[in-house]
Amino acid sequence: MAEQDRVTPARKNGKAFIPSEFRGVQALRGLAACMVIVFHATGVWVQHVGGPVGIWGNGASGVPVFFVISGFVMTISTAGKKNGPHPARDFMERRLVRIVPLYWLITGLTLLKLFAVHLVPSLENAGSHVTVSFGYIVSSLLFLPQHNSLGIVQPVVLVGWTLFFEMFFYLLFACALALRIKELRLLTPIMIGLAVLGIIHGSFGPAIGILASPLLLEFLAGVVIAQLAQVGYSWRPVVAGVVGAVSLVGLLTVPLNAFFGIDWLTCGTFAVLLVFCVVSLEARIWEKIPRWVLAIGEASYSLYLIHVLLFSFIVKGIMKLGLLSPGATHRTGEIATVLLFAVPSILISLLVYRWIEAPINNTLRYKLRLRNAKMQPVPA
Repeated sequence: MAEQDRVTPARKNGKAFIPSEFRGVQALRGLAACMVIVFHATGVWVQHVGGPVGIWGNGASGVPVFFVISGFVMTISTAGKKNGPHPARDFMERRLVRIVPLYWLITGLTLLKLFAVHLVPSLENAGSHVTVSFGYIVSSLLFLPQHNSLGIVQPVVLVGWTLFFEMFFYLLFACALALRIKELRLLTPIMIGLAVLGIIHGSFGPAIGILASPLLLEFLAGVVIAQLAQVGYSWRPVVAGVVGAVSLVGLLTVPLNAFFGIDWLTCGTFAVLLVFCVVSLEARIWEKIPRWVLAIGEASYSLYLIHVLLFSFIVKGIMKLGLLSPGATHRTGEIATVLLFAVPSILISLLVYRWIEAPINNTLRYKLRLRNAKMQPVPA
């Protein structure tokens, strides 16, 4: 979910290999988004059908993959730009242009849906819906953690809780750029300190309570991977291939609490290893990744934000067609339901990315470049 990534991660045919973008990382973005979709789709199945076939919890492991990739991409995308006149300002402007417009748009659509449910309760699919207030809307738009009416620290767009972490990481990263120091010098003590604080003491208010989390370590790991790539360090292809395959299988199958009963440690470890292995293999896989896989990766932010909103409409149609029957437990029914959610969500997100997200981002970035060009001092 970020800009073009430029660095020399490996050597190809004895020469330095410099990709125009990290296609392996782009593919991982798409994989992570699809994992989250399947996770939520199985949740919808359990909510409306029930039975012994349950939620695929491993789909939630897509979030740590996103966080590691974010740390990697932010470091890569600022390489060579730290000596400019306003590196922190430029960085935050690019991030806000990338994150905010689509998020605000989806927030607005979600509010319209909640308003419609309030007027016509029969539109609600199942369970309780959030009651919104002006303060709750403002905090959601500004990425400020706050409890909703159900007592959960979650914004209007339910999956937007991950953006609390993203924006916090961006602010810390921007501070390092403003101080013109190595990212790890600032990020390491703060993020490890907050992670330890979250592990030993969890009873804080919503802001500190969610941001004092071991999940921050995943961003930090991404920064480390990027810095290793920048100096040309990588694992041998055979090692990276084997460890990467084991890590992917682990993300998809190993119970989330397998490592000492700790969810973030299990999926976080696999996510870090998988990203590092993919970066190590970039020179070998760069030309082999199918275009449609890269397209899903490009649209991963649209897919991530919009799929929950789409689910609420898709499930109504499925139920009206009688395809979701309470008490059904067969595996084929769940798989069919997941596909009915996932395939339309992916297709619609591709359209949203092409016709909404990308044009908005390109327009705003163009305006930023024009403004920055006008602000450049004229040579004497």
